[in-house]
Amino acid sequence: MSYFSRRRRSVVCWFAAVAGCLGLALVVSPAFAGDARTSAATPWVTTGNTLSSGFLGTLNSFPLIVRTTNVERLRVTPAGSVGIGTATPADKLTVRTPTASYGISHTDGTTTLSSWVGAGSSPATVASGWLGTKSFSPLQFFTGGRGSQMTLATSGNLGIGVTAPPDRLSVKTATNSYGVTHSDGTTTVGSWVGAGSSGIASGWFGTRTNSPLRFFTNNGAGTLNVYPSGEVGIGSYAQFGSKLSSRSSSASVDAGRFDNTTAGRAITATNTNGQAILGRSFGGTSGIGVYGFSDGGTGVYGYGPQWAGYFLGNVNVTGTVFRAQDDPRDPANKTLASAAVGANELLNVFSGNVTTGASGEATVQLPAYFSAAYTDPRYQLTVVGQFAQAIVARELKNNTFTIRTDKPNVKVSWQVTAVRNDPSATAHPFQAEQDKPAAMRGKYYDPQAYGHPATDSVTPTASAAPAASPTP
Repeated sequence: MSYFSRRRRSVVCWFAAVAGCLGLALVVSPAFAGDARTSAATPWVTTGNTLSSGFLGTLNSFPLIVRTTNVERLRVTPAGSVGIGTATPADKLTVRTPTASYGISHTDGTTTLSSWVGAGSSPATVASGWLGTKSFSPLQFFTGGRGSQMTLATSGNLGIGVTAPPDRLSVKTATNSYGVTHSDGTTTVGSWVGAGSSGIASGWFGTRTNSPLRFFTNNGAGTLNVYPSGEVGIGSYAQFGSKLSSRSSSASVDAGRFDNTTAGRAITATNTNGQAILGRSFGGTSGIGVYGFSDGGTGVYGYGPQWAGYFLGNVNVTGTVFRAQDDPRDPANKTLASAAVGANELLNVFSGNVTTGASGEATVQLPAYFSAAYTDPRYQLTVVGQFAQAIVARELKNNTFTIRTDKPNVKVSWQVTAVRNDPSATAHPFQAEQDKPAAMRGKYYDPQAYGHPATDSVTPTASAAPAASPTP
């Protein structure tokens, strides 16, 4: 090869190399600034660039990727989603960090609002997403560019309408307004503050709808129910037509209890025309409608101008029935007690004094109702003031009977005992000897008299009665 040939070949190679370098520069230079077809003559420089038009990005469907230390830090997908820490952002902005880390923060140098993902440690929680303040600052919520409408204080208290909530949940509204409500579209329960129809500024809790208000514990059935009619029921959903009703399903739990540790009353009931207190039992022969107990005084006390006590049915008394009165000789310090007379029949006693005439006879007039209400009369005659004989000359007829003595002008004390024969007594005949019902067998009216403990009584004993002192 000649010198000139070699020289020519060398020059061609040099130009080719220069051209190749320039071409490479054109290929690797990205379209970063100014005109999208930026050439190597106007490169994107790290010391700053002046733009008159254009954009930062890609011309094709390739994502825009930002790296530091050759590690991807940010990606903008062709669809416009931004990912920080992830190459596959699922939303418009997706930030991925290691667990238990902050992600997005906004700060003015004093207060910092941040997102955080991970399980908490104080208190311990499951893996969770968090939004709150990194600084010791409350978290405020607002809408419509207005001021704070909800505040989560650093103490954990939440306030709605108040920026310094004093309690775990504090809601502040205008007076005569609802505050907190819960509804399923049919029933609404809520809180309300204001005077209402009472005219007294008050706090209220109830239903905005025409629905009962029920209170419950332990995720169970309603244990206290307030009905739109104003009735209150405890222990049952049923309405008994009473302003207050209570039901217990346990033998060891009273349906109601009232205590007063002073000299006042534990309970007072009034009724202008009817029954102030009604006691009912549906427990068969062992049930008790009203039970009164006292550890040293009076178990049940009744007063009434007409009736102090009224009983429709049999009355069973295990103690002594007597009438008490002041002893006229020392009325301030002594009592006279009169015991009742028992019998094996429904008896009534009529008595009086009569004096026979010159013929030795006297007629005794009994009440007009005697023959209609009584039968089987028994007579007793006692001569007074002299020795004489007296007999019943003619027995009862038309409510009269005749006494005859063997002498004239004799005073006679008489007594007639008769058996009740009215329709009520006939419908409910008295039986002196009775078998105890099954529920009472093995129990006693007076167990201690027969050497048994008081718990063997047919009726509740003092040990089964409410304690004398209240037990909170």
